[in-house]
Amino acid sequence: MQVVNHGDGWRSYLVLDGVTGSVHRRADKFLAPYGEGTQRTYAYHLVDHLRWLAVNGYREDVVGVDDLRRYMALCGTEQAGPWGSPWGTGPSATAPRG
Repeated sequence: MQVVNHGDGWRSYLVLDGVTGSVHRRADKFLAPYGEGTQRTYAYHLVDHLRWLAVNGYREDVVGVDDLRRYMALCGTEQAGPWGSPWGTGPSATAPRG
């Protein structure tokens, strides 16, 4: 994630592609309409989600709703299922789809 300081004192937030270092276009399009605080919050969550996709070998253009539910459960959202710990720790971090 990159903070952009604008001349008028306003800040915006960009999500960078971890491989190329370029702006992640889909994340940028998603963040564009929001103000500074919301962009910051969403950018942190987008970075975490994109890292989770990469760790689990998922492509963002084909991830399904069940995969997203699993991710949310791993983040601690109340979701039925065996995944109640953070996604980056424990055996559930790379559990197969199911």
